[in-house]
Parts: sequence; C-alpha cells; structure tokens
Amino acid sequence: MELVKVTEKKYSIVFYGEKVWKMTHKNFLNSRKFYGMTTKEFEKCFICEKTIDLDEVPIFIKVKGVGNRFACRKCAEKNSKNATK
Repeated sequence: MELVKVTEKKYSIVFYGEKVWKMTHKNFLNSRKFYGMTTKEFEKCFICEKTIDLDEVPIFIKVKGVGNRFACRKCAEKNSKNATK
C-alpha cells in the first residue's frame, strides 16, 4: 500500500525590510537562549528554509497566523522585485 499526502498552505507575509532589525542573527539567537526561549523557528528562512548566516542581519517578516519570523536576503530581494512589477 502506498499513501501520498500533499498539503498546501498559503501565508500572508509582510516584509519589514532591513532597517527594522539591527541585531545580528547570532546575537538574537543567543539572547533567546539566555532567557530560555526556543530558537528553532528563527534558525532558518521561513520562505525557503535555508539556514541564515550567523553574522548576517536577518530580514524581519510578519506571517499572518504564525507570528514574527525571519527571511533570508535572497527571498527579500525576490519579494521586492515582485512588488515593483
């Protein structure tokens, strides 16, 4: 027997750009760990799921129904190109 399940979710995402967030990814993760908070949902880009470089300042996004997350620079650039079309 084979079973294949495919699910699709659509998210409404608001990009806040680079100027909103001034902390490096490493400092942000360390501060969450210091206060005993989870870091799993902030370790990768929400859109493409690639790991964000620790020395990079991540792009802050708000995902409706999920909360605040990070996006990588590549995904933010794709978004800005699509927004200008």
